[in-house]
Amino acid sequence: MKTSHVRLPTLKRLLQIFGPPIALCFLLGILRANWTVSTGRAVVQSWSFFWEKPVVNPPTTTMAVEHLSSVNDSILILFWTEYFSQPFTSTSEHRMVAQQALDNCPVKNCLLTNRRDLVNRSAAVIFHIRELADQPDKSVPSFRSPNQYYVFYLLESPPHTNMMLDEYDGFFNLTFTYRLDSDIPSDHYYRDFKPKLWNDPSNFEDAWRKKAGFAVIFVSNCCTPSFRHVYIEELARYIPLDVFGSCGNNSCNKTSEHCDEKVSTYKFYLAFENSVCKDYVTEKMFRAYNQEAVPVVYGGADYSQIFPPNSYINILDFSSPRLLADHLRKVAGNKHWYSQYFQWKFKSRYLTLPKDLQSPEIGWCKLCGILNDGELSPKAYNNLGKWWFDEARCTIPIIGDRNGNQVWTANPYVNHIYRTMT
Repeated sequence: MKTSHVRLPTLKRLLQIFGPPIALCFLLGILRANWTVSTGRAVVQSWSFFWEKPVVNPPTTTMAVEHLSSVNDSILILFWTEYFSQPFTSTSEHRMVAQQALDNCPVKNCLLTNRRDLVNRSAAVIFHIRELADQPDKSVPSFRSPNQYYVFYLLESPPHTNMMLDEYDGFFNLTFTYRLDSDIPSDHYYRDFKPKLWNDPSNFEDAWRKKAGFAVIFVSNCCTPSFRHVYIEELARYIPLDVFGSCGNNSCNKTSEHCDEKVSTYKFYLAFENSVCKDYVTEKMFRAYNQEAVPVVYGGADYSQIFPPNSYINILDFSSPRLLADHLRKVAGNKHWYSQYFQWKFKSRYLTLPKDLQSPEIGWCKLCGILNDGELSPKAYNNLGKWWFDEARCTIPIIGDRNGNQVWTANPYVNHIYRTMT
């Protein structure tokens, strides 16, 4: 990908457009960013300030450290790097979740390891890209088998990718990310979809009686590429909104059962993603469904292709936070209207996601299947940056015009906001 540098907006220009709080947030985000121009577009290659670790819910079982006896009978998958600065040992949360998924696959002969001395016996070597960027020596295996898969692994969106990918052209030959056009789409979040079937109208009545609160959101990262904090602040002017986490006045461990149960006492749960990118949807959406609150969504996924019809409210269907607030108040004030967002729970076919979003079609089972069957021939990605950054279609909401007026648009591209600033 041909790269050329472009002039970054000045602090004075940011202040003119956004005002002090948002300008500071935006400036901090781009201080260490790499801006490139590709095919006429300004692309944010790295927003290392915007960092949000994916939520991992550990399984109830623990895995034993691999022994050579089990290694000899298994197809090895070597996790070469750490995962968010944590060693990928047999007791790490992400390792346990992944191995448990592999143990439930149709073929159960794939074994995870972090033992680098087994690299030549491993069918696939996985690199968590954030760690590859953070390692001072960026060490990679000194020898590579021609039939070995090198896996590009990321569960976060491109704005959180803290490195350029040009230097790794030709290095990776499999992609394993949240993107549905990956060689291996991850089921990391999809497997959390566990709603309950309703068999009787009394099920809705029971849920309705618990809903003393209006709307709630859990936010741990206050300054994100989606600028959700700006929308939240504006929306809170018109509706009762409880904000939990480091960005609000309420505290709750978002991975605890108590915290999940709290969601069920609200009519609406704001599932606002930290990035607006193609296919990017996280645990926020599934928490709402599992706890029987209506999700109010903000993200770049095609929700209609994933989730039950008439089960969520998309903020991009409204031209302003105030119009969204008007709609939420009307729905909350009409019990029958509100109940329509739960009709899908009476139909068992909606209690599971589309088949192509379930294991073994995606996730660790998909990888294990490839390693067993040779489903994909080894190849090389020679322009991974174009696929990862350009084709992700990440967007940033326009939150101010040249005169400082707040505006809200549904789907502006990165170059749109860049041109507004320069």
